[in-house]
Amino acid sequence: SKLNWGVSIFHAYAHSVKCQLKYHPRIQEGIGLTDGESLERIWSYLGKFVSNTKHMRPAHRLDILSIAIQHISQRMISDLGNFIYKLFVLIIIFNYIKLILLLK
Repeated sequence: SKLNWGVSIFHAYAHSVKCQLKYHPRIQEGIGLTDGESLERIWSYLGKFVSNTKHMRPAHRLDILSIAIQHISQRMISDLGNFIYKLFVLIIIFNYIKLILLLK
């Protein structure tokens, strides 16, 4: 299978038009409506633990970070239904707008 490269939706606008046309997630086929910021959200969440764990022993620090990752994973799983519902609504709105533009 072929791997397609892309940049996150907010980062894409910092690139040239030529680069945006090639790597922008809204242009890439198969990406859908994702914003590509999932890892940034995880890093942001884990950033809170950096100052609190920097003086811990490595094994203890890894334990804390593992628990934090398990927590955010569980939170994401429990929010999955709501996330899918919001995406479904966005898709309906997006397709409705496309239809209106085609009918003009």
